[in-house]
Amino acid sequence: MDKFVELMNKRAKEAGATGSHFVNPHGYHDENHYVTPHDLALIAREAMKNEYFRKVVSTCKYNVEGENVVDNGQVQKSVDHTWINSNELINKSGKDYYEYATGIKTGYTTPAGQCVVSSASKDGMDLIAVVMDSSSQGRWADSKRLLEYGFQGFESYKGADKDEVISTLKVDNHSSSSPESLVAVSGENFTDILRKEEAEKIKKSIVWNKDFIFSLDGERDKIKLLSSVKAGDVIGKEIFTLDGSVLKEINLKAKEGVKKQDIMSIGINSIVSFFAGVICGAVGILIMLRRIAKKRRRLSRYGYRDFNL
Repeated sequence: MDKFVELMNKRAKEAGATGSHFVNPHGYHDENHYVTPHDLALIAREAMKNEYFRKVVSTCKYNVEGENVVDNGQVQKSVDHTWINSNELINKSGKDYYEYATGIKTGYTTPAGQCVVSSASKDGMDLIAVVMDSSSQGRWADSKRLLEYGFQGFESYKGADKDEVISTLKVDNHSSSSPESLVAVSGENFTDILRKEEAEKIKKSIVWNKDFIFSLDGERDKIKLLSSVKAGDVIGKEIFTLDGSVLKEINLKAKEGVKKQDIMSIGINSIVSFFAGVICGAVGILIMLRRIAKKRRRLSRYGYRDFNL
């Protein structure tokens, strides 16, 4: 059991629950066994990421039929069990039912009083409320008030989806065998719960990785590559700020590789351009000379001589 408790404390700290300490797995009172409401919310949030856990805590009643009772290796009898969830918020036939509730767990000891960690989902937003040291009836009313406060005053903000295209940059010096544009995609999902008035004030900015990208003056979406880019390279970051404070930084990755034009290619292109210009100029002069010759022949038929042509 000690090893299990050690793992409990380790996992709790990984979830950010730094104000809590466990000495047993069952939760009975001990002076050295304590948890804060905030930490309970953090632990619950981690647990609700598990699909099976979500299913269990949202189930009001569960029947087990014909479970065998074994004694000394022999089946003694077959019994049925019905497990009843003590969370009245998910009990549709009870007076404390809350239509948006999805879990989670009740708890009680004499020193701690009546407690419940509840969760609810509405309009794409998931909330968790923690009530501690309440009464048997008061914990349901308190939970509903907390959850309704959250739904009325807050909203879900979606900043980015993983692999969402954030920016497309025209590359001024790409290799002839590479795409002309560098596409930056989000490296991760970003969602948050914010006050409704705050969501409208979020500002987004992009900082490019100077190992790869040189921004051209006056050109917002046109760049030069300082080195070739491979698919998946981190080419910058998108920064979300609220009232000057950073909420989140997301790595931006290259959707596909883009090669920088090398010196040899530049030299060859310059030579090709030079000779193309020479050839075009020569062709133009030749056409002009042919026109002059034709005009002279036409005038000579009528006895005119014009040496200023």
